[in-house]
Amino acid sequence: MAQKPRYFMGRNPENAVIDPGNPHILLGQLRAAAFEKPLSPTDVEDFGEFGPGLMHILSDNEEVVWDGYGWRWKGRGFPAAQVNLRNMSDNTFSIVDLSAGNKVIGSLDEPSAFQQIYEQAIYMHEGETYFVRKMDLQQRVSFVEKADVDYYTQSITEIKVQVHESSEEGRLNDSNLVHGDVAVNIKPYMFRKIKFGSRDSIGYGKIDLPPQILETTATWLIPTVQALNNVRKYGREPLEGLLGMANIIAEVLPVFVMCDTSDIGSVVDVTNTGLPSVFIYDKYPGGLGFSRRAFDHMEEILQAGLEMINGCTCEIGCPSCVGSPIPPFSQLDPDSTARGRIPDKEAAKMILHEILGLPAYIPQIPAASEIAMGG
Repeated sequence: MAQKPRYFMGRNPENAVIDPGNPHILLGQLRAAAFEKPLSPTDVEDFGEFGPGLMHILSDNEEVVWDGYGWRWKGRGFPAAQVNLRNMSDNTFSIVDLSAGNKVIGSLDEPSAFQQIYEQAIYMHEGETYFVRKMDLQQRVSFVEKADVDYYTQSITEIKVQVHESSEEGRLNDSNLVHGDVAVNIKPYMFRKIKFGSRDSIGYGKIDLPPQILETTATWLIPTVQALNNVRKYGREPLEGLLGMANIIAEVLPVFVMCDTSDIGSVVDVTNTGLPSVFIYDKYPGGLGFSRRAFDHMEEILQAGLEMINGCTCEIGCPSCVGSPIPPFSQLDPDSTARGRIPDKEAAKMILHEILGLPAYIPQIPAASEIAMGG
């Protein structure tokens, strides 16, 4: 956007997305509403199709009771105070600064904690860098201390997707586009140390945490066999191009949706469709509509992504366009030789041209298999 100010200034900035029918959101809203006044059956129906069923769940949990006129709050405390405006997880981790007399300096929901405050991570808070000394899963707290370092850390996760149900299907020229419900298995297994400024990877470390299961929504794009074979014809790996494309979509989507890159995830998976496919999923239980917007605007997103790649001055790919190097110890594809390299910029362009129905792109530089990272 900095390179194209007219694009930024000429757009309507209000493009917010929310899913008011998400049961995880509705539970908190029903609790708060019942606290304010008894809710009649008509009131509950105003909360959508899941409202009556969720109210019975609250009744079974003895949080509300039917008094003959409406559902009245019976639970403890002030339920509105428990509605988190920043995230949807009820499980939070406290962040304790050991160098400041065990002062609590913040908190994170569990999914974010597993990505940011694992042991040996660098946590950034109010312009300061903190080294995570210990993460206590039982007490739900991470202990940190100030550290003067010239790098930050980025978790690397093994992500597996299982499709539950397809709700919508479409076509983007010859490629299939699908939206539906999925389960995402997320397991952080290592982290990358990245130098401030240059964004160079300067090392890796191990993360030992249990996997998490996220029930959410996703949009997935299935390129044609021809698109993948065209990449192989030039001695390149389709996986490298698809990984670059997945990174690009995750970077570009927030331009079309009022969200942050941390609100969405992307992964290349082959187990559900029989072909390597790019999945874009909401990082919130039940989904918030971000991936649904990706389904509606995928062609525009891919066009913007291709423009971003073409506008980058690098030759083979870099963190500013197709993303960071694939970890050398990646567990995602044991048969891949792509590990330890930046995703293939040229392969990504070939696939994007095919999906968008543009004239075939002919690679301009040698295959990345001949340019090992750091070699």
